[in-house]
Amino acid sequence: VTVTYNVPRVKGTLTLTYNIANTGTIEVKESFDATEGEEIANMFRFGMRVAIPGSFCNVEYMGRGPIENYSDRNSNTFVGRYSSSVDEQFYGYIRPQEAGNKTDLRWLTLSDAGRVSLTIIAPELFSASALPYPQEAIHDGLWSFVIGFVLILLYMIMYYGLIPGLIADFALLCNIFL
Repeated sequence: VTVTYNVPRVKGTLTLTYNIANTGTIEVKESFDATEGEEIANMFRFGMRVAIPGSFCNVEYMGRGPIENYSDRNSNTFVGRYSSSVDEQFYGYIRPQEAGNKTDLRWLTLSDAGRVSLTIIAPELFSASALPYPQEAIHDGLWSFVIGFVLILLYMIMYYGLIPGLIADFALLCNIFL
């Protein structure tokens, strides 16, 4: 099955090809072709995002780990076979942001408590993360952080006074949160 999408926002065409075998294997090929003559910005991320049932609570992989790592920050991690829960893949940073990415993956398996699993294998090394909620939830968390930051700042201004404490309060909060 081949599906082609026109993506005018990034000036190109996305093609997905699914080969479904009777063994339960699904091969997915994804490609993006820029519109001829169009200048497009660098694509910082290209891939697929899949919603998996919450019962798939375990992750096992062969790649860099065991802590999160990114292509520009992975020299402190080592290639090996790692496993944990999906919940353990998230790190609750003070300022909400992406977490749990793994690089140089050979394969990644998500599984439930029983025998059902989903394994992702690619012909080249790939990166992936398995988080218990979608990326938008992190963005929503950022707004909670901003609101909390403003409320703490207002409290400190009221408690310590506006002058001279405002500058010191702001500097303290910047050191704590940023």
